This record gives sequence, structure tokens and C-alpha cells, in this order.
Amino acid sequence: MPGYGPSAPFGQPWPAPPMMAPPVTHPLAIVALVIGCIQCIPGSGIAAIACGFIARSGIRREPYRYTGDTLALVGIVLGALHIALGLFYVIGVLALGLIGAAAH
Repeated sequence: MPGYGPSAPFGQPWPAPPMMAPPVTHPLAIVALVIGCIQCIPGSGIAAIACGFIARSGIRREPYRYTGDTLALVGIVLGALHIALGLFYVIGVLALGLIGAAAH
């Protein structure tokens, strides 16, 4: 092809570099955020944390392809909050049950 490659004559235009698609939000970052927001499903905290870490790993591995690091981080935080509140609830119910049993 004339005008392309290393043998292009002086003054001939070089081809434009291939256009790369703009980065998109990592799908698992969105999943982590949505699952982190759903607090009524048991086990959703673990799923949000797992999806968030997988998404952040993919985003760091291919930053030119994916965005959404903040979404994944928020999903991880919400998942951890879900687990913490669940543990707090279980400990509270057990404590109240023991207090009620000791009162009789």
C-alpha cells in the first residue's frame, strides 16, 4: 500500500493510530454496589465484598479498559457494613435472650 509502513516516501501521511474505545464501568463494580445496597438478603454482604474485590482487581489490571474503582469500593464498604450489622443483631438477640432467661 503506498503511503503506509516504513517504506512510505518522504512527505506521505502516516496512518492514524487505531482508535481505542473509551473505558467502561466494570460490570462487577456495578453488581457490588447494587448487592451492597440490598441489605435484606442474607449473604449479600459476602457477595458484595467478593464482587468488589474482583472488580477492583480487574480495573487495576486493565485501567485502559475499565473504570468504576469507587463503585467497587463502595460495594465493599456496604458489604462489610452489612456483615457488621448482622453480627451486631445476632449478638444483641443472644444477649437479650440470656438476660431474659436469667431474670426468670
